Amino acid sequence: APWLLAADGAHSVARHQMGIDFPGSTFADEWYLADVVLKTPLADDFGHVLFFDHGAFLFMIRVVDDVRTEDPIRPLWRVMVTRPEPLSYLVDAEVVGEPIWTSSFRVSHRVDAQLSAGKGYFSGDAGHLHPPMGARGMNLGLEDAYVFATLAEQGRLAEYNALRHPVDSRVVHQVEFFSRLVSENTWYFDLIRRYIFPALLKTSLQSRIKQTVTGLDHELPSPAPGNPHDANCDAAS
Repeated sequence: APWLLAADGAHSVARHQMGIDFPGSTFADEWYLADVVLKTPLADDFGHVLFFDHGAFLFMIRVVDDVRTEDPIRPLWRVMVTRPEPLSYLVDAEVVGEPIWTSSFRVSHRVDAQLSAGKGYFSGDAGHLHPPMGARGMNLGLEDAYVFATLAEQGRLAEYNALRHPVDSRVVHQVEFFSRLVSENTWYFDLIRRYIFPALLKTSLQSRIKQTVTGLDHELPSPAPGNPHDANCDAAS
């Protein structure tokens, strides 16, 4: 094969065998997920975040699958908490039946030291990791794939790392800051959560958070110089 695009996940065999460093950090505590039917007055077209003492936070969002099979009487919600027994942290919500799915995971923020080496290239979780926030990991991987495919078609794969590494690194670092802001059990972040963060939400920070979560915080680096259409595209849109 003329090249290899490694998209083989967080524990990438290709990354390991090619000796690519994967620097970054991993939180000591696990985060917990549950998909469960809830009876709640909370708006189902918003994400809901609640902060608790000692760095615990609750995130809730309605899980919308196929609209043709959705049961409006039994709405499914995804609950994510930085502590065990996530359903015990529910506020203004009543569990209906047993959870459909539960899971736990460790939060990491990592980016390959380089996204290309010889004839090997990296995309998706094989190239960068961060917590599940607005499907950023998936959309960032789609951007990687789009840029790679276009460069491969044009015979310009030598430019892949220069185009993708700065973008992927910036997103991971932004998500890491917000992840620490909502979950770190330190006096510094507790002070920000209690007194500074609520005030900042009334400023442009709210817009920045929305752009980061939705993936609209950057333009897609265009593999085709001078193509204004590509320059304005974004995989998240």
